[in-house]
Amino acid sequence: MLELYYQDIAQPANHNKLLQFCTQLLKLCGVGDDSELTLLLTNNDIIAKLNLTYRNKNEATDVLSFGNEKNEGLLADWPLNSGYLGDIAISVEKVAENAEYFKVSYDEELKRLIIHGLLHLQGYNHQTNNFNEPMLLKQEDLLRQLKVIG
Repeated sequence: MLELYYQDIAQPANHNKLLQFCTQLLKLCGVGDDSELTLLLTNNDIIAKLNLTYRNKNEATDVLSFGNEKNEGLLADWPLNSGYLGDIAISVEKVAENAEYFKVSYDEELKRLIIHGLLHLQGYNHQTNNFNEPMLLKQEDLLRQLKVIG
């Protein structure tokens, strides 16, 4: 089950398409229908507070992932069970900045960050932001596959 939340931003017009994308991504990554994932879209102020609280970094970032293994989900009342994957938080302002910097569409960058967050929840990590990092190669491969699917 996927829960999509918006904090201090308006729900986008493409809400349903975003849910469809996430559902396709979860299937492609082999995540079962009984798994639970929370996706929070928010602004730089909120994500900076989360980054400070959980990573001791006093700055906005584009995506944060909070996995079940340390019981560090964003939503305190989220039921922790074997199907719980974790929480992903994304700053829509950083999505826009990244899209401009990388010269891609906003939607493409948002999808990239959702994939990135999910890969972290599945145990993938990267040491740098070099495009040759195995995790980032997998991220781009998933993005390509999802473009073909729909």
